[in-house]
Amino acid sequence: MAKLDKIPQAVWDKAEKEGFLRDDVKAAAKLDRSRDNIPCDCYVLLRGTELLFLSGINVLKKRRKKVPGGIPLEVEYKSLSCEKLDIFGWRDFEVEQQISGCIIFAKNDFGPVIVTRISNSVFDEAKDLCFEINLALGCAN
Repeated sequence: MAKLDKIPQAVWDKAEKEGFLRDDVKAAAKLDRSRDNIPCDCYVLLRGTELLFLSGINVLKKRRKKVPGGIPLEVEYKSLSCEKLDIFGWRDFEVEQQISGCIIFAKNDFGPVIVTRISNSVFDEAKDLCFEINLALGCAN
């Protein structure tokens, strides 16, 4: 699972604009697809019974100021999408591994719900996130 201190400051800035303060976040993960299944860096943050999906890409830009002996490029995080998901009443978050990727799903009173899709390369990260969400919601196995 992503350590909270490993999340880029630009992501925290966007999260704080959405009301997700660093001290309130109980779990986080860096996945590789947005909820729209677009390949990108997708940070998932848990606060109470809300998930925040912050999707974006790192863009290389030419530095405005020259740095002696430094690389003439800098990295800028560009946000693609931001989505809040209320998970009140949801339980049993799991990752199902398939041939072409994985699905994170949960259950609510109406049955299974697809939370998001990811590639197989972040299966372990997603599994840890599901464990942390279940623990925070009081439904850990």
